[in-house]
Amino acid sequence: MIRLRRLPPTKLLRRPVYEVESGPSAADPAGWTRTTTTPATLIDTQLGVAEAWALVAAADAAWTRGTGAWVSPEALSAAGAAFEQGDPAADPLAGRGFQLWEYGAGHGGLLVRSPKGHGQETNVDVVFDHVEFVSCPKVLPELAILPADPDDLASAAAAVGELTAPAQVFVLGCQGRRHLVVASACRVIEHVGSPIASPFDPARFSRDWWADLFGGDG
Repeated sequence: MIRLRRLPPTKLLRRPVYEVESGPSAADPAGWTRTTTTPATLIDTQLGVAEAWALVAAADAAWTRGTGAWVSPEALSAAGAAFEQGDPAADPLAGRGFQLWEYGAGHGGLLVRSPKGHGQETNVDVVFDHVEFVSCPKVLPELAILPADPDDLASAAAAVGELTAPAQVFVLGCQGRRHLVVASACRVIEHVGSPIASPFDPARFSRDWWADLFGGDG
């Protein structure tokens, strides 16, 4: 179990400060609690880069200039879990417009995003890890994540050769067309962070820290 909350800024450097708790695990039976200004890099090896930044964004949203409320991955993933269990009403992709948003070369991560705005209060990210191949258009309306069929597997093998674990074939269904991504994992994440923030940028600073420190945006 991991959870974090945002704390009041320090007096010297007003960079955002977070308290992070990790419950007992096989690797660390006692668990741990740490105060840090770089929470995402502290937890991204346990959660994944995109989930770590989504959790930080949720902590920022829950902050009211004092000590913020605790946030956890379980709360963030509730909508995605319901979607994966087949609940159509919980499908976070439904009614959203998606775009091929970013490729993070350092992590081999691919981000397909539907940003908040125009009546949408959250971002919905489809994040792929350790991408080996992608073939899709920039704009993906009516997006659905579909299981790969034998033809999809054959097309992927023709593009990248024999597939070995953990590589998998994911299908981006879009208005009756099928587009392929070969990656180790695919995750759907709904969050309230900045619509331009990158889940692949470990050096990202919070914009309100720049505003506090310099009196303007960074």
